[in-house]
Amino acid sequence: ISMADLRPESLKPRDLAQTRALHLDAVVARFDHFGAVSYDIFIDIASAAFALDVLTETAAGTNAGFQLAALNPAE
Repeated sequence: ISMADLRPESLKPRDLAQTRALHLDAVVARFDHFGAVSYDIFIDIASAAFALDVLTETAAGTNAGFQLAALNPAE
């Protein structure tokens, strides 16, 4: 999904990476939540629907059990 090395040993908590992700220019921030490695992806809001499609297709193509639970654009 990204050309940047986003493995936990490469991108430490509170680090940022300016990269291309989901076929878009993006900033990825690592902010671990509740003891789990977590990443926030910042993209142009006009591309949100496209990014969701890419994530959905990628998740469907893996056998890792990754799912998108919900997206509430009103929040």
